[in-house]
Amino acid sequence: MQRRTILFHRQAIEGTKRRLAEAPGGFTASEAGTLLGISLKYGIPLLERLDALRITRWVGDRRFLIRGSTAGRATAILAR
Repeated sequence: MQRRTILFHRQAIEGTKRRLAEAPGGFTASEAGTLLGISLKYGIPLLERLDALRITRWVGDRRFLIRGSTAGRATAILAR
């Protein structure tokens, strides 16, 4: 099994939050990728990290920004 570490800088997280705020009705992983200009290969781990940081909430197949959410320092996640 191959594992990689993907780093997301706090400025990237903040930029992501601003761009995703343009989707007030929530967004799917595919829609987020289109908004952010990234592939699902990086989009899914990023969205999972946003869920873990409680920046987004996953309901069904859509995610929604949580009001008042803040991102902390630069973060790393392990991608499968």
